[in-house]
Amino acid sequence: MAKTESENIGRNLEAAKREFATVRAALGGNKEALVALDGIGKHLNKAAETQKSLHEECCKDSPDSGVCAGCCSDITKELDKAVAEHDALMRTLQGQVKTEAKTE
Repeated sequence: MAKTESENIGRNLEAAKREFATVRAALGGNKEALVALDGIGKHLNKAAETQKSLHEECCKDSPDSGVCAGCCSDITKELDKAVAEHDALMRTLQGQVKTEAKTE
């Protein structure tokens, strides 16, 4: 069961990274947004690296629950950081849209 769940986490992280690339392309001209996206990307990459460690542990005959819990905690921390940076980016982008609307 843990092996299957760690695989699901990996698939979800890969899907998020693909969507991230799409967003990066859409915001290509916005330097401020690209800097924020770099930060989000770092957190996604760290979470993906940790997921690999989690999956390796889950594939063992007798996985260490402490190691698994630590990996899960680290993944959650990185994703929480990515969400916080995403929220900040969204506020920035909303402010830019409002500013552009006023100047038109």
